[in-house]
Amino acid sequence: MEKNMEKAKDYCAYAASCGVIPLAPHTIFTQYLNDAVPEQREQGLRMGHELLERCNELWVMGDTISQGMKDEIGLATFLQLPILYVSDDMVKNQTMIRQSDRPLDINDCIPDSSQYNYENQFLVLKPGVSSKGEDMTADDSIWYARDGYGCIYGARGQAVYAESLLTGKYIHWERHDFCGIVKPESLKEWLLDKPVRNEAAEELTKFVTPELISATKQNHTACGYPFLIGYAPAEGGLHETFCLDPDPVNLASFIVKMGKERGDLMICTPLDTPFLNTFGTFIDCCEDQDFLQKHLLPVLVPMQMGETEPQEINLTEDQDNEAFLDDFAVEDDMEL
Repeated sequence: MEKNMEKAKDYCAYAASCGVIPLAPHTIFTQYLNDAVPEQREQGLRMGHELLERCNELWVMGDTISQGMKDEIGLATFLQLPILYVSDDMVKNQTMIRQSDRPLDINDCIPDSSQYNYENQFLVLKPGVSSKGEDMTADDSIWYARDGYGCIYGARGQAVYAESLLTGKYIHWERHDFCGIVKPESLKEWLLDKPVRNEAAEELTKFVTPELISATKQNHTACGYPFLIGYAPAEGGLHETFCLDPDPVNLASFIVKMGKERGDLMICTPLDTPFLNTFGTFIDCCEDQDFLQKHLLPVLVPMQMGETEPQEINLTEDQDNEAFLDDFAVEDDMEL
């Protein structure tokens, strides 16, 4: 009991350092209720639930979830309160959360994704649009689109029914209320500050590292990524994987050389989301039109016309990138 009380004090001190006012009911109620007496324990649990109804959010602290905690999580879910999961490692390392109130915007979206289908995608709500009728913060930025005619690009109906990633609140929006589909790295950064649990979000961001977030922020390459993943057809219906230097001349050389030799190609981001694909040596589509028009085509077209020669293809040698590629054993069911 004494050990649990000390841990609860540590948790409260951590939460307070993040800028919130923490309440751990059992550290208060046990001052005058005996947890060993069933009637008084039941009274304490009931009082804890009533207290939770007056709180703004629930923080689930530590790596072990007791039955009492499960009951509180169920109540918070019913009340549509934010539920934040803070591990013991986060407390030990003093990983600060709830520090960012910047609403996400168009820069946090996949380029041109406002023209994509939205169903089962994480969307960025436009700044200035709020479900609470208040000044919008980052809390209200991310929504998971469930259904509605507005999920289909070009449909006459514009209704999008979406669920708040933070609270689970389910609301009818209009398609024009959203900027587009969130970039995985922006979603990961949001989750680091607001550690909610969502399987789809965790799957989408499982390969996003703090280094990748930092590199994307610095935008130290024309396309904004430290490297790109190239896929080219190989023997036996398989596809060979290349970890490419994102320099436009290097990408153009890869497209011309491998397009002539292998056929249709696909180039993806470090998160293995589509970046561009080709019909042989010619671009079929590209997710970043600004990069395509300003950086890639000026060097690619002369190579396609035979006016310049493609250079030797540069592959990155970063061991982290190599380990990343090991997770993508590509077989013949890959669509190019």
